[in-house]
Amino acid sequence: AYVPGVDHLRGMAAILMVLYHGYQQLGDKVFVRAGNPLEAVLIEGHTAVALFMVLSGFIFTYGALDHEVQYRPFLLNRVLRIMPMYVLVVLLAVYTSPAGYSFTGVLQLFTLQGTPPIAEADLGPFGALLWTISVEFAFYLVFPFLLRFLRAYGPRYLVGLVLMLNLLR
Repeated sequence: AYVPGVDHLRGMAAILMVLYHGYQQLGDKVFVRAGNPLEAVLIEGHTAVALFMVLSGFIFTYGALDHEVQYRPFLLNRVLRIMPMYVLVVLLAVYTSPAGYSFTGVLQLFTLQGTPPIAEADLGPFGALLWTISVEFAFYLVFPFLLRFLRAYGPRYLVGLVLMLNLLR
């Protein structure tokens, strides 16, 4: 079922992302640290990224709660949705920034190691955005397992798992 509030939160996250990147571009500032928490929400990108990830998790869980998620078809569907555009953007990044190309750098992008900093490649502005796909796909890999644990043990188990992972971090 359609949940209008999700679109409102998604819109807010998109506005935060535009503010973050606009602040970077207009101020010629990269990875700025804010002086106070309210400023951090606006000029650091982590708030919008975290909100998008939470929304993705909610939408997946909400849609799959009454259905059994088959791991292989679920992943195949995600690969078929993401990979064509991802390959196109990687090729565009290599074409526009050939000096930053390396085979191992591109290999990192296709083995979920594309989160910053990418040690072996500097593919310019197109390549700078590719880390989001690595993070998103890692989420897709773990989602069916988390959903299974949610059904088997309830939400307390997932809260405990998140707390444990934060402690280990």
